[in-house]
Amino acid sequence: MADLTRSIAEYKRKLETSCADMGILGENFREELRRLPLELPSIFDGVAKAICSDEIANAIEYHQALQVYLHDCEIPVVASVMESTSSSSSKKGKKGRKKSKKQAEVTEEPEMSTDEPFELVVAPHKFFAAIEELRNASDELVDTTLDFEAEAAEISWDISLDDSGTADAGEIDWGIETVASAEPTAATDDAPVEIDWDITTSDVVEPVSEASASEAAGVVEPVLDVPATTGKPTRVGLLDDNEFRTRVLNDLLELRAFLRQRLVELSGSDSVAFANQFQGSSPLLEQQSTSRIEELQAVVDHAVSLLTSKRLQQLVLIKTSERYLDRHVASLEMLTKHMDKCRREIHGLEDKNVDLIDATKNVQPQINALVTATKKLKKELEAALPPLFKGYKVNIVGEVNSL
Repeated sequence: MADLTRSIAEYKRKLETSCADMGILGENFREELRRLPLELPSIFDGVAKAICSDEIANAIEYHQALQVYLHDCEIPVVASVMESTSSSSSKKGKKGRKKSKKQAEVTEEPEMSTDEPFELVVAPHKFFAAIEELRNASDELVDTTLDFEAEAAEISWDISLDDSGTADAGEIDWGIETVASAEPTAATDDAPVEIDWDITTSDVVEPVSEASASEAAGVVEPVLDVPATTGKPTRVGLLDDNEFRTRVLNDLLELRAFLRQRLVELSGSDSVAFANQFQGSSPLLEQQSTSRIEELQAVVDHAVSLLTSKRLQQLVLIKTSERYLDRHVASLEMLTKHMDKCRREIHGLEDKNVDLIDATKNVQPQINALVTATKKLKKELEAALPPLFKGYKVNIVGEVNSL
């Protein structure tokens, strides 16, 4: 029973730890887990603020400045390569074909016209498009909770009223047929009445349908308590997309690798030569130091940790995967089942203990009678044995004396 009690305490500790990690009370696992994704907008907002901070923007500017510097340095190298290739090709043309100088100049002109494709290849690649898109998005939080009171207030019952405040009777079929009267005056009186009803009905149907259509169209808008937007994407909405989060993570990993490489170059033995090569270039490249790179790297690492946090991944999986939710609920319910099983076993042992106590109480009178008879027999034996041993006193020893 003590082992079962320790097992219950261990299962309870694991259950409390799991519930604390998920942020639930543990009363209704499935419903509480389904409500957890409501925290995603606030989490995405914090991640967006970290990614769109000024420090990361400065790191991106540093990356872009270095890219521009490197690509600007590659242009003369490409030009020299083109000149060497054009000169070698012109020499081969002179030797192989043995043409005049005019023909050699003519052959050099189309080769020099290939400068434009090389300039297109040298164009720098555009990095961090996802982060730029996130920075340009709106940073407002949209509350998508349902407003049931507004929804009930805007229900259209498809009942239209005329100007007098009464329902349109021309649309109601009571199922009562009127018998035509034999009098001609009654027939003539009934004819205009039918014409009037037809005209009234046709006149009323069109505006009523337009009004009901406008009311029905207006019902949809207040159901969700969402503020009116101008169509500009929000940062929370962008981060809610799994593909966009992957793009942002790739940009952050690219930026982190870039900063780590710069930190290695600045802190190495040839750091002076590395720093001197940027003399006369952009001030952003000249003023970089190891301490500044470490600050930028810490900010980028923090943004990556927020975007790849375990809490964020769990909430996204709960929102998008029903199988993950079922598996998580099953793991929590398994702990409760183990606890219930141990409790049932404890209750079974307690019941058996009660039965044994009752059985002992029933047998106790018989045990007392046997003890009394044993003590009496001991005394009789001690009294009967001395004559057989020449009058010596005989004492019976052993566990019989403990009765």
